[in-house]
Amino acid sequence: MFPSVMCRLASFQRKTMITISRQLELDTKNSPWNATEEPDLCRWEGVTCSPSNDSILSLSMSGFSLSNSSFLPMLCRINSLHSLDFSNNSLELIPEFLSSPSLQDVDLSYNMLDGPVPENMSSSLVRLRLGSNSLGGPIPSASFEPLQNLMYLELENIGFTGKIPPQIGHCRKLALLNLAKNKLSGILPEELLDLTQLQVLKLQLNKLDGGIPDQIGQLIMLSVLNISWNSLNGTIPSSISNCANLFSLSLQNNDLTGSIPDGISNMSSLIELQLGANKLYGRIPDMPPKLQISLNLSSNLFEGDIPKTLSGLYDLEVLDLSNNKFSGTVPDFLAGLPTLSRLVLSNNQLSGVVPNFSRLVTVDLSGNPELGTRNEDENGGEDIDDKFWFYISMGLGYPIGFCGLFVGAW
Repeated sequence: MFPSVMCRLASFQRKTMITISRQLELDTKNSPWNATEEPDLCRWEGVTCSPSNDSILSLSMSGFSLSNSSFLPMLCRINSLHSLDFSNNSLELIPEFLSSPSLQDVDLSYNMLDGPVPENMSSSLVRLRLGSNSLGGPIPSASFEPLQNLMYLELENIGFTGKIPPQIGHCRKLALLNLAKNKLSGILPEELLDLTQLQVLKLQLNKLDGGIPDQIGQLIMLSVLNISWNSLNGTIPSSISNCANLFSLSLQNNDLTGSIPDGISNMSSLIELQLGANKLYGRIPDMPPKLQISLNLSSNLFEGDIPKTLSGLYDLEVLDLSNNKFSGTVPDFLAGLPTLSRLVLSNNQLSGVVPNFSRLVTVDLSGNPELGTRNEDENGGEDIDDKFWFYISMGLGYPIGFCGLFVGAW
């Protein structure tokens, strides 16, 4: 007879879980659940029960090698479920239980799910992860309008086509929106700017066009903004400097034009700025002083001297100015940046003498035929180290030879 604590679980939930365990044993031949070996279901791997052990709150079966979805409809009988994690499996059918009113957290990412996103989902959902599946088709606009409590929505790498539905803007509590690595097209809907609680917005690797809305500065909670690898055009709006909490801004590989807004220097939290592969030009303003991970201005239309506005980046690790039209000399201040580990100046029009960089810094100067080394310039093309050791050996040759004769005589 089971201890009383085991009998607290509602009988229908217990029967359902035992049925599921038997189904899993048939499907996987290695079920992680076995009522004979462990009669207390609340101790099964991935099962979380309420404090009183009278109901099941959470099921986590991530990486269980599940491929058959036949057991999923049975989960509808467990109406106390708050959280489900079936990520990193090989499930093919998207379950119907997403409409269960108690569900708050669902993770079905990294499976083989096919078909459309269900239009009827629980209005209690706080977190929904469906990324890295094969759902495809347009994002169903009706699916998200009721999700007023949704805070985390991750739909990356699914194969979505069509436009970003404006109805996503109704999910006013969203803190994270990830639609990256799809085939979404069209402009950024203005309704996204109503998501004033957004902290992370990832839209990279799509086919979006049009401009970055001037009202982007309304998203003052943003910490990560990535709209890279699209076809955005127009200028970088000056209002982006209002996003004072941004620490990563990625706009590279678009068709953005114009200059970098002066206000970018006020973005004191920014540690990564990716603006490469656009059509930016003009004066490079003072940069955010805490830039650390990378400053990428490569493959744009910048010209003239490398500006002194870069001289204060004392925490920067990677600076990429390649594939522009920078001319003049490589400024000495670049060799004085204390944390720099990689400097890319290739394919510009630089000339003159290259400063002496630390051996800890990888420097790419290829594609600048007018550049020379300090040794070549100051010593007529002959390396000073070669000269130094030549004269040292000549100077030591006579006493060494004399000592050799003297020792030989003894």
